[in-house]
Amino acid sequence: MVQLNIGGLVLGSKPVIKSIQYGSVTVDAATGTAAINAVDTDNSVVMYLGYTDSGDITDGDGYTYVELTDSTTVTGTRDGTGDVVTVNFVVIEFASGILKSRQVGLITITSKSNTATIDAVDTNKAVIFWQGFKADDHDIDETVLITLTNSTTVTASTDSSLNDATIPYTVMEFF
Repeated sequence: MVQLNIGGLVLGSKPVIKSIQYGSVTVDAATGTAAINAVDTDNSVVMYLGYTDSGDITDGDGYTYVELTDSTTVTGTRDGTGDVVTVNFVVIEFASGILKSRQVGLITITSKSNTATIDAVDTNKAVIFWQGFKADDHDIDETVLITLTNSTTVTASTDSSLNDATIPYTVMEFF
């Protein structure tokens, strides 16, 4: 039985989510960091919620991604060197015993798509999380997709050629 309780999402009497933290990271050069309250990285994921800029940025300069660098740090990364970018994110920490596995990685696209091999997961119980992307090609207006293609493959793709786009991913498999 799944129910919504004041304490958050609950599976039976066991909480599913331990904590949720919203935040932002300022990236004024290649990277920036933001401090968060400590989480168990084996049970946590960071998700990209978009960016804002100071108004003088060209299309691709603002393309950024976020990573959970350690238990108290979220890092924002981009290739652009224009004005300051503020990247919004949410970190979700799941309760202990909810996740069967957590796998993170980066895929680089130098054409229209590329893949990464992961340890096998049950695709009916796994989800892939979007964390944004960065690209050397700063005059693009791209759609970048990240997909759990099958039990051992993550695919990143775009509708046109990109010059060295980097797409991070987190795959979480639930019990």
